[in-house]
Amino acid sequence: MSRYCAKALVVLAAIVALAGIGMTVIIGIGMTNVIARVIVFLAGFILTAISATILVAVAQLVFLIMRVEAELADIAAKLELQKGD
Repeated sequence: MSRYCAKALVVLAAIVALAGIGMTVIIGIGMTNVIARVIVFLAGFILTAISATILVAVAQLVFLIMRVEAELADIAAKLELQKGD
């Protein structure tokens, strides 16, 4: 279940990146002043990159937590086997 959530977050990050770039271009083209266009482009691309990076980081954190949980279950199973001997 968590694996699907993590993959969904990665897909959401890609969608956010594409939508952010598209909206930045659309809004930037609508600006009349050159300085305003540059500011909108820079701010839009930076905020899009930050938000997509955060989503990917959260997805990787979910993957990491799942991996740690699986490793701890393996260790607990091995300890139970050793305890029985």
